[in-house]
Amino acid sequence: MRFSDIPRGSAQRTGMRPFAAGLIAVLVVGLGTFFAFTKANPFASPYELEAVFANANRVAERSPVRIAGVNVGEVTSVEAVEKGTGYARVKMEISDEGLPIHQDAQLKVRSRLFLEGNYFVELRPGTPGEPELASVGRELSVVACIAKPCSADDLRRALARLDEERRRRAKRREAG
Repeated sequence: MRFSDIPRGSAQRTGMRPFAAGLIAVLVVGLGTFFAFTKANPFASPYELEAVFANANRVAERSPVRIAGVNVGEVTSVEAVEKGTGYARVKMEISDEGLPIHQDAQLKVRSRLFLEGNYFVELRPGTPGEPELASVGRELSVVACIAKPCSADDLRRALARLDEERRRRAKRREAG
């Protein structure tokens, strides 16, 4: 009889210990919950796009990027190009639904709702006949991205000018 054939004090265990099984279950549930609530996809490789805006003060991280009103991505970072210039470099991730993006693409910062404080980046993907942009490290020119969203102050000034013009016309009618 060999030493390995001698019965030990207890029956041999088969399978996994309960503590190890519980630890694996907690890890799987924790990871599933994390990915469900953050909507992060570790297997995705989104299209990255950088653009320089003359004024991107109102755009923040996680602001949506839209094509014709449909969300196709989000802003990942906003940083100043040079202090005092007012220019900002905006980095965005675009999903597959927003592709392809052509070299004559245009971007604008727009208000989500009239007189609301939230803003988004409107993407016009360009002409289908133009060449496509490369994925990483490609930056749209400043000229294509300069846009100033309409604020409540801009609206008040425009309405004030309209009232002034109406007043002038009324005075001309009275005089003439």
